Amino acid sequence: MYECGHLDTGELDHWTTSAPCAQLVSSIRASSQDAAITLYPGAHHAFDNVTLGYIHLSNACLRKGATIAGNAEAAASARRSDALTRRAAGGAGRPARARSSRHRSTRSSRC
Repeated sequence: MYECGHLDTGELDHWTTSAPCAQLVSSIRASSQDAAITLYPGAHHAFDNVTLGYIHLSNACLRKGATIAGNAEAAASARRSDALTRRAAGGAGRPARARSSRHRSTRSSRC
């Protein structure tokens, strides 16, 4: 059984686009498993790294390059969502994530 839980992704993420994430969540739900996705408006890849400035990577391994940028509002919303999920589970689940400078925007509460 694949237990995903919740995927958080940025609307403006060109690196890990939201469409395949939404398809994954749909297929997990279709198999009667729990999964959800939150799309954060105005958020790029790595939005949860609020110390990261706006960086366009024109030579990224993508057709049009990729942009990574921190987004304090989206990151705070994602952290609130994670806390609510853990609280609803009686404090169980994954502890709060350590923030790093790795490029990461598609976050998951339990993946």
